[in-house]
Amino acid sequence: KKGLSTQHKILTGTFTKGPRLFSSTIPYPCRMRSYFLLSPLLLLLLLLPQLSLSDGPSSSSSSSNTAAASNPSPSKDIYDVVIVGCGPAGIQSAVYASNRNLNYIVIETHAECGSFFEHYPRKGSLISFNKVSIPEPFPHWEDGQTEDYSLKFDWHSILGQPLKFTGYTRKFYPSSATLVKYLRDVVEGSGLNVKYNVSVAEIGKLRDDSLSL
Repeated sequence: KKGLSTQHKILTGTFTKGPRLFSSTIPYPCRMRSYFLLSPLLLLLLLLPQLSLSDGPSSSSSSSNTAAASNPSPSKDIYDVVIVGCGPAGIQSAVYASNRNLNYIVIETHAECGSFFEHYPRKGSLISFNKVSIPEPFPHWEDGQTEDYSLKFDWHSILGQPLKFTGYTRKFYPSSATLVKYLRDVVEGSGLNVKYNVSVAEIGKLRDDSLSL
């Protein structure tokens, strides 16, 4: 259009030739205001998958529950560490937590630890090897390095506690049943805090950045 300044054309997108800056002739400031209005809506859509809605109590009781969640009172159900699953990794984590005097709990959905290995592998033999006789250390090694070196050949023992898996069998490929017995002996011998027959339905974050299960 004739008579329009270049600045006005840029702001309103009224060029008649060449690529248009905008798909509409709405003035630029109006478009910016519409973008700012849409931004919170887009942010809300991104956050919706993280929000859970449930049919809870009335608004008065829910507000009191929210206040309690934001300022939880000390109780026996508050832990520094919650470990889900009582397999080898869960037991190892529990031993470390116990050795560091942390308030922890292990939650296991089955009646005993290591239940996975009661069914798998199907053939009943592990593919991780168990080498009982380890090579002698080099002469210049210091005391304590021998144990670290032996761990390269022991793929099943739980660290931080006295029981060693190599004392349970000499088979190079041990049976899964032997591993189950070893894991349960470690749990009992170390006195680990395990709660059985409990499943975790969901994990939520409270206002004080703690987690609820």
